Amino acid sequence: PDTRVKENYFGRLIAPFFERDDIGVSGAPHDEIYGSEFDFLIGGFEPTVHIPDYLMTFSREFINEVGSTSPSFKFYSYDTTELMVRGMKIGWNVAIVPNIIERSDVVSNIKKDFVERNKNLFLSLKDRQDYNWWSNNLEEVNAKR
Repeated sequence: PDTRVKENYFGRLIAPFFERDDIGVSGAPHDEIYGSEFDFLIGGFEPTVHIPDYLMTFSREFINEVGSTSPSFKFYSYDTTELMVRGMKIGWNVAIVPNIIERSDVVSNIKKDFVERNKNLFLSLKDRQDYNWWSNNLEEVNAKR
């Protein structure tokens, strides 16, 4: 496996939802760049760096208001990034919870290709608000723009 949870991870993962009503997503960061001197970090993050990327949980209210992941993001990566950014644009926050997982660096070449494809699609959309996130062909729609 590429990720293993640490003991007592679940209580820490859901704690931000009990602290603030505007938390829509809580999860582990992509990299443990924050250390572990805090329980969780909340705020306006630079998308693609400071958002949960592993072991995430979403509030029902967030999903009801923001929707789900876009089907245009095939297979791996950036599907939840786009979803979280969409939520942050309308006032939701995300919580980063450090030190709740152990990661390995096992990544297949196939996964790397999908990650790069999805990253490019996300970066082309992240500052736009005029796209239909439910579209299954955002690449084609974006190319025509």
